[in-house]
Amino acid sequence: MGNSAVYVIAAALAAFAAIFAADAVASAPGDAGGGGGGDSWPDADCNVSFDSQGGSSVYSIERVPEGSRISEPAPPSLDGYAFGGWYREEDCVNRWNFASDTVYGDITLYAKWDFIGGSSSTTYHVRFNSQGGSPVSSVFGIMWGGRILEPPAPEKRGFVFGGWYTEDDCVNAWDFDRDSVRGNTMLYAKWTSQYMLSLDGRGAEWR
Repeated sequence: MGNSAVYVIAAALAAFAAIFAADAVASAPGDAGGGGGGDSWPDADCNVSFDSQGGSSVYSIERVPEGSRISEPAPPSLDGYAFGGWYREEDCVNRWNFASDTVYGDITLYAKWDFIGGSSSTTYHVRFNSQGGSPVSSVFGIMWGGRILEPPAPEKRGFVFGGWYTEDDCVNAWDFDRDSVRGNTMLYAKWTSQYMLSLDGRGAEWR
């Protein structure tokens, strides 16, 4: 092979190496456009929902860039109550500051209400679904944010009562010392069987 052929092959390999290196640089994150260092990944979009807790509906705010602030929506209304702001928790502990707080991830803000009396007809009730046990009377005329006394436990033959829950599959227990009523509510009884299935040499039997 002559020297000229060797030079041609070497030049071709050098050109190929240069193209490969350029592609690798172009595909590296944070270097698009030849700017100075740092990642350039786009910020995630977040959704902000508003739970008016018995008041008039408030539309959600969608596609909020992460780390941004949001404008305060028009306040909801609830007959007989004064709106007390938006809070991070449904029991209204930490108030959201629209002038300084920023959004990170999807969030829900909760309305706070203060009873102002007058001729308001807005009260709530709590009903008890004993799920096969003896009936338990409902409680009516509860103001927003009020608490109720725990009723006498229902009875169900062959079962032990295990408290009141906010779902019929008994996931979240209702705490009568802390939980407050923020709308019409249904509570469900939890039951545990008194019997066990025993497996022995005689077969299976309930005890």
